[in-house]
Parts: sequence; structure tokens; C-alpha cells
Amino acid sequence: MSDTPSTEQSPVSDTLLSLAALAGFAALGWMAHRGASIELLVAVIPISAIPALLYVRRRRGEISKAALFGIFVVGVLARLFFLGSDPLFSDDVYRYLWDGRVQAAGLSPYGVAPNHESLDAVEFDWPADTHIRAKVNHPDIPTIYPPLLELAYRAVAEVGGGLEHWRVLLILVDVGLALALLGLLRVRSLDRRWVALYLWHPLPIVENSWSAHAEVVAVALLVWAVYALSLGHRARGGLLLGLGGAAKLLPFGLLPFALKKYGWRSVVAALIAAGLCAVPFLDTDLQQATVGLSTYAETWYFNDVVFRPLGELLGLNPEDKKLASTQLWRRVLQGAWVASCLLAMWRGRDVVRVAGLIVLAFVLFTPTLHPWYVLWLLPFAILEGSVAGVVFSVTILFAYEVQIDWQSSGLWQESGWVRVFEILPALLVGLGVWYSRRGAASVGGSSGSASPP
Repeated sequence: MSDTPSTEQSPVSDTLLSLAALAGFAALGWMAHRGASIELLVAVIPISAIPALLYVRRRRGEISKAALFGIFVVGVLARLFFLGSDPLFSDDVYRYLWDGRVQAAGLSPYGVAPNHESLDAVEFDWPADTHIRAKVNHPDIPTIYPPLLELAYRAVAEVGGGLEHWRVLLILVDVGLALALLGLLRVRSLDRRWVALYLWHPLPIVENSWSAHAEVVAVALLVWAVYALSLGHRARGGLLLGLGGAAKLLPFGLLPFALKKYGWRSVVAALIAAGLCAVPFLDTDLQQATVGLSTYAETWYFNDVVFRPLGELLGLNPEDKKLASTQLWRRVLQGAWVASCLLAMWRGRDVVRVAGLIVLAFVLFTPTLHPWYVLWLLPFAILEGSVAGVVFSVTILFAYEVQIDWQSSGLWQESGWVRVFEILPALLVGLGVWYSRRGAASVGGSSGSASPP
């Protein structure tokens, strides 16, 4: 990465990189349908980010509408390659489909675990059922998902939809996120080619189109909210922020800053939007409705950045879920995230940067860091020109190494070397960028303009 302009790259080179990206994801889609080994996929998937990284490696002239359209075409086609394939790295999507069917049957998904006998009739009401109930993970734990996602699950179930209907919905949401990202790049006078870092990135393609994770719904709403607020649309931004919080709680972390910078109108709009999403579930006891979420917050643990390493330095045993000290350590990190939101409110001025800091704090402090959680970070890493953030969004995919033993022997055991591959490259890149900028400042100062990721 360089802060100095470089020569224009030829359209032929851009076309070749576009074809390389398309061919790479076509190959991955083929492997997904053919049931390729996890070992091969874990090694190959991160490599598919290379065309996107090469495409944006230099600052060039204004991109044409045709070239921009081509970026989107490649991104959409890459997502379509995974339609019809079975989810491999996660089975969370079956919980979504099951929750939708429970609601379509006139029942609430909150407070009742999928394996409860009171839900037996739901399975029999679907003659074309593909044994969705049997595929739900943690069937003894009630749903953890907030109201807006539950309503989305129900909408798919009401039209008789299944996995592919849900995937199509997520692809539409994913492309919508890219459009909001494109708008933010324009507002911030950044190179609009950088949208290729999202559309051609293996993380959103694998997580949203293949694994069909619901995370992108909330991430898209947050990015759209930030876009609206950056344009000065306070009520609209607040409305989108509230919808994002009703899908996943993380966007609510931006409310203190919204209150400070945009006033009560944005916050009131957010609370009204979130409240309306909860209306269909008002007859559910609050304590019962949060059983699944509480279980997640108190016991889930995987692939963290700070939770275990710092906990062990403090003499704790973070992996023992029953220890009072472990629960206290979880509360401390939750408090650290809240403090980060308040600090961002106090010191922050730019809504994009504040939102980026809030999601970065989440990634650092959460005890559970599945690869799809880094979807929160990727759009803001692109907008901030964070090379380290973009690199981490690629290397996080190595976390799926845990699936090798899980699917062969049922043993969920993280390998220590995986964390090195995940974190060390991003750390070294971040230190390298910091050192180069420090050196540039010492010999005359930087230009002050953003540089490409």
C-alpha cells in the first residue's frame, strides 16, 4: 500500500482480474456441490481473496459505470454458484428454518427448545419436511435470535420456502449492503473500486451464500444506517439503526453517539422501530424469551482474541464455564465493550469511524468469534482503509480448521497454530502500516488522504 499515486492500470488487467475472481468462486462453488474435503477448502478459500486485493492495490482514476457494473455482476454471480449446495461449515440455517416453521404454526420460538414435545406437531405439519428439526444444533436450547430475524424466518416459512429461498433473500440483502458501502465510498470521496473488496471477498460469499448465516441482515442494516446518518438523515438513520438492533443487538452500541451528534430524533426513531419488531412477541414472558440468549452469553466460547489469552495471564481458567471467576471475566469484557461505545460517543465525531470502533471492540472482546462475526468489521475496514482489518477478514477463515475433526470424529478441538495464522498476519501488517506512516510523517508529514486497503 502506498500513499502516492501510481499509474493507471489497463482495462485488460482489470478484466483479467474480474475473470480470475469469477473463475475462483466458480471453482469453489463446484467444490461445494461435489463435497470437497474440508482440509482442501480451508486451504483454498482464503486464496480466493487475491483477485480483489490485486484489483484495489493502487489508487487510479475515476472508475467507469461499466466497470463498476462489472464488479457487481461478478459479485452476484459468485454468490449464485452456491445455490443448491449443502451448508458445510455451519448448520445454523436449520435453526432459522425451524423457527420460521414454529411461527407459521402459530407458536412462539422463544422459551421452548426445538426438541420439546410441545413442538412435535410442527414437524408433522410439513409433509415435504427435509428433517429440519433433526438438523437443528443445540436442540435443547431455545432460540437466541432477536425479533426482526425471527420475523424474517417466519416470512420465508409462510411462503413455503426452505434453504434456497432463504439464500436468495440473503443474496439480495448482501448486494444491498454493497450498494450502501458504495454510497459511503462516494460520500467519503474514496475509490469506488474498493467495493470489490466486499463483493469479491470470500468471507461474505462463503458465510452469506453458502452457510446462509443471518448475520448479514443486521450488518446491512447497520451499514445503511451509517450511510443515512452520514447524509444527515437523522430519522431514517435512526429507523435503520433500530431495525439493525432488532436483528442483532450490536447496532444499539451506536445509540449513544447518535444521541450526541444527531439528537433525540434518531434515537426515538430507533426505539420505535425496534419496539414495532417486538410487537408480535409481546405475549412472551421476557425471562422466558431470553433463556437462549442468556445461555449463549454465559457459556459459548470459540476462537476469541482477548478472552482466553488475557484471562490466562490473569490466572483464570476461561474455558471452565461454571467458575464464578469465568463468569465475572465475561461480564468484565461485556463492560469493556459498553465502555468502548461510551468512549466512542465522547471522543468520536465521524459516524463511520465510531461505528468501526464499536464493531472492532466487539471482535476483540467477544468470547465467541465465529468467522461470520467478522462480517461486522469488513465494511468499516474497507471504509477506513484498514489493511490489517481486511487481512484479518481473510485469515479468520482458517478458523474453520476446527471442522476437520468435528465432522470426522465429533471432536471440537481448536488448534493453537490456527490462531497464529488468523491474528499474526493482520498484526504484522498493522504494525508495518503504522511504522511506514510514522516514518512518512517524520520526513514531511502525510498527505492526509485515505489510501487503498
